[in-house]
Amino acid sequence: MTPDLVIFDCDGVLVDSEGLSVSALLSMITLAGGNVSEDAAYEHFLGKSIKSVREILDRDFGLDITDQHLSAMRVQLMRKFREELKPIPGIGQVLPRLAMP
Repeated sequence: MTPDLVIFDCDGVLVDSEGLSVSALLSMITLAGGNVSEDAAYEHFLGKSIKSVREILDRDFGLDITDQHLSAMRVQLMRKFREELKPIPGIGQVLPRLAMP
């Protein structure tokens, strides 16, 4: 059977950005004066919007995340993506085998 359509959601299928995102988030938390473990970051923040993360950090961790903190995190995250983001093993062999319109 040949599929008519293949949809990729990117993270975990094409690339694995979760670890890089958590690393940048933890750096921002430290910059803001907080201390959250990596396990807690995955538990509380994975898959959440920046707005939700900011609210959780304020409500549950007592951290005031400023726009400057968020800006610094975005810069660090984009640098990490440029320098460290890697494809999921095997995806390079799969993509060329898909028929393109």
